Parts: sequence; structure tokens; C-alpha cells
Amino acid sequence: MLAPFCPFLSDEIYTTLTGGQSVHLTDWPAASGRHEPLLAEQMDAARRLVSLGRSARTDAKMKVRQPLARALLLHGGTNLSPEIEAEIKVELNVKTLERLDSLSGLMGWSVIPNFRLLGPRLGQRVNEIKAALADADGSALHAQLAEQGWIEIAGERLSSEEVEVRAEKHADLALVEDDGWAVALDLELDDELRAEGTSRELVRSLNDARKTAGLEIADRIAVTIDADDGLRAVIETHRETIMAEVLARSLEFGEGDRAIEIDGTSIPISIIRVD
Repeated sequence: MLAPFCPFLSDEIYTTLTGGQSVHLTDWPAASGRHEPLLAEQMDAARRLVSLGRSARTDAKMKVRQPLARALLLHGGTNLSPEIEAEIKVELNVKTLERLDSLSGLMGWSVIPNFRLLGPRLGQRVNEIKAALADADGSALHAQLAEQGWIEIAGERLSSEEVEVRAEKHADLALVEDDGWAVALDLELDDELRAEGTSRELVRSLNDARKTAGLEIADRIAVTIDADDGLRAVIETHRETIMAEVLARSLEFGEGDRAIEIDGTSIPISIIRVD
């Protein structure tokens, strides 16, 4: 594979390792191993879902490092193994996956009167019907219309032509759909998710500070952070993970000699190389 792009280097590597005359005189290697169509199909599905999920996160302006509670997936008849689902969760940074059978599960529905038809028939009662429709469960009304072609509200039977059904995205979902496939990310954050997101931002900022300080990738460090009560609580909850990710032998609270930024807030820190 390397030979067409780096002919001299690849030839040197080949002759040194094999003793052959030249890599350019060899046949193209034949594929070995077995082809697994099911696995290939699942991987194609995973790539497509991850791409949709990342687009949804970008559209919602949600940080990549911020974990989310769940992703809702619509992926046709493709069955995903537990291993593939685990990879999707990692790539989308979500805790759980939920499968949906139709796009309607990702939408909310509202039903309003068709005033052009109902006005002449009901007169002033059309406002009463409008209020009753607004108070009713839009999704249930949508299902009734799809099943029987009419609904009954405030003592009036309304045909599908006498109302308008409008689809609305859920306010707490970031949805991206493409040709019948869809991913919706649940954007609602609880304190636990926010704390984990902050800990990951802290890890990123500390590793950036390591680079700025000229430390080698394997250097161990002692970290001091001037943290308020909120950040201290996050650090105590995720202390082991933070220390492991930044190669810290110690993580203490105190004054710093430089600053990092987390969610727009400047945090004084100090980093010292230790043996």
C-alpha cells in the first residue's frame, strides 16, 4: 500500500525485512481471512449513525466532551450487536442508546382547527375547539387521526380535513435525519452529567498546560488548583480519573502561578514535574 506513494522508502523497508529483490516486483497481496457481511453491514450502520449524531451535537452547539444521557436511534431493519452499540455510545459520548421504530417517536405533534372549513360550520364555537385542541395530547390526536380519520373534541367530531396537524421537534432533543435514518440526542443535563463534562474540560485544559510548560508526554506532575466549592466537588468526585489522564502523582488545592480556562472562567493552577 505504501509503495506507490513512497517508492524508495517502501523498497528499502521491504528488502531489509524480507531479503527480496524489490517490493515493486511483487504481486499485489491477496486478501486473507474471512469476509463477514453481517459485521460489515453493522459497521456501515454505526458509521452512519455516528455521523448523524455528531451533526446533531454540532447543530445544538453542545461540546463534544459533554456526556449526554441518551441517544435515540432510527436505523431501519439493521440489528446492532452489543459490541457495536458500545462503540456508538463511546463515539457519541452518551450513556444509553434507545431504538425507535419511526420518526414520529422523535417528534411532538400539535393539532389546530382548519378555520376555513370549521368557521362556517361552528361559528364562534371554533375558538372553543381551538382551546380544547391546544389542551389535548397532540400525539394522541395525531394517532387517532392516522387510525380512524377523525377525532372527537369538546363534543364535536372533526374530520382529518377540518384540522391541521403540525410536527414539532422536542425542545430537549437535537435531531438530524437523513433518508429514513435519524439520531436524536437528549440535551437535558443533570448535575452528574454536568460534573463529568466539567471534569473532562479540566483534563483537556491541564494537558494543554502540560504542553505549554514543555513537559514530555511521560512526565509525572504535581498539580495545584485554586478551585471554588463547585469545582472542588467535581474534582473530588472524579479525582482518580483526572489524575490518571494528566499523569498527576498529586492533586491539591491552593494558589497557582498560571491560569487555565474552563467554561469561560479563569482558574489559577500550578504544574510541577516530579520524579
